[in-house]
Amino acid sequence: MRILMVHNFYRSGTPGGEDVAFVQERDLLQAAGHEVVCYTRSNDEMHESNPLDVVRTALDLHRSRRTERELGALLRDSRPAVAHFHNTFPLISESGFEVCRSLDVPVVQTLHNYRFTCIAATHFRDGAVCEACVPGDARPAVQHRCYRNLPASVALAWSTVRNHAARRHGARVDRYFALNRFMAGRLRDAGVPESRIVIKPNFAKPPSIESAGDRGYALFAGRLSHEKGLGVLLDAWRELSPWPLKIAGDGPLKATLAARIAEENLPIELLGMQSREALWRWLAGAN
Repeated sequence: MRILMVHNFYRSGTPGGEDVAFVQERDLLQAAGHEVVCYTRSNDEMHESNPLDVVRTALDLHRSRRTERELGALLRDSRPAVAHFHNTFPLISESGFEVCRSLDVPVVQTLHNYRFTCIAATHFRDGAVCEACVPGDARPAVQHRCYRNLPASVALAWSTVRNHAARRHGARVDRYFALNRFMAGRLRDAGVPESRIVIKPNFAKPPSIESAGDRGYALFAGRLSHEKGLGVLLDAWRELSPWPLKIAGDGPLKATLAARIAEENLPIELLGMQSREALWRWLAGAN
């Protein structure tokens, strides 16, 4: 089967789990004998210090003429049996779905986060679960500046409301792949019919590195952000400190974590961003 895979990569300096999942699924399909054609873009294309880039990206959130042009040409040339979308934010946009529909290419999408129903993509605000926004009404997200700052929150909220209305009145996506039952429930609450939702958990590629034995430390690997529970983790280590903790990753909490670790003299080491291979080695030696 010829499959078109579509993904908007995050910045290369801080790759996300969605990027890894996309690459591994592409490799898995190719190993199974499928022909995979890819259309990808990267946030490295954006220069946030350039006001023109910021304005251009905001205007393209709902409709990207570049996506229409490039993806349309690729679809006409490759004629895939199905298009499998992953992340489309912010550069690919909803235009990818529209182009596929105009050329009668079936569309499925794996949802790796909650941006479908939350502009912050996490349903998490001020240290707690947040479900203030309802489908078609993202005003609370603007009020709380849920995405970076007020202008960015306004732009993304406007795009979210427009996209929700468009999806309600026309099935741009034939099947949504939800990672778990909770996500499937959020899609149903947003008005997506049950018949268009499939629960498809992430898979893990078995590592080729054998255990290095117990080296006397615990390991956390992930984005250094509030929703990952790092505050709770440091609280626990302050009270228990059962053994040294190593934290691999990068994110907005990096400086805050470093300051707290030093101030409280916690047995915790920040490793920074690690390659996939290095991360497996750290994991192999963890308790």
